[in-house]
Amino acid sequence: MWKCPACQIEVDGSVQQCPQCGAAQTQPATNSATNPATNPAPAGASASVSDGKIVWPYSGKAFRARSVSLWILTFLFVIFGAYLMVSGTMGDSWMVVWGMILAVPAALWFWLASIYWYRTNFIRYRLAEAHLYYEHGLFRRTIDTMELISIADLRMQQTLWDRLINGGVGMVEVFSVSDRTDETLKMMGLENPQEVLEKIDNARRRLRGQGIVQM
Repeated sequence: MWKCPACQIEVDGSVQQCPQCGAAQTQPATNSATNPATNPAPAGASASVSDGKIVWPYSGKAFRARSVSLWILTFLFVIFGAYLMVSGTMGDSWMVVWGMILAVPAALWFWLASIYWYRTNFIRYRLAEAHLYYEHGLFRRTIDTMELISIADLRMQQTLWDRLINGGVGMVEVFSVSDRTDETLKMMGLENPQEVLEKIDNARRRLRGQGIVQM
């Protein structure tokens, strides 16, 4: 669509002259279907768009390998308790012994559940037009910022467990040349780390292509 400079009516982009007054088109037609400002591109299954920022949460998939390890450990404790019970080592205080045996995996499960709840609910990474934000904290909310133009390098890391068990979760390390408070930002628990790396790198290149330099 374009606006007629004479009568100020909206004219279809396929028409070069105003059908009402005959004035010629003086500005390029705009199409909201192809305008990235009005229709932001999808950020992927692991990201969302809020207030013009791409948001990446800490993925719960990062805990799959630890959950599997804890299940194996719990099974071994149960086998050990069953062996003591069958061999008669427990005696009459079998309930107390079982409680002591199962207390260890129970405490570990509680610890893992607490870490899972905190990281998936209170850790966020946000990519804005010129800054990268790291939000964390429960009782004291902290937001660390890093200027995209100050990013010197990016690196993605995935362990064997991340690829085989954790569903492709990984970490992106962001290295800054000027942020003395936190020269390296480790973005852990990312569901699509390669996509995150590419989006940050593209945003940094776009700023540099506009002639913006680090002061």
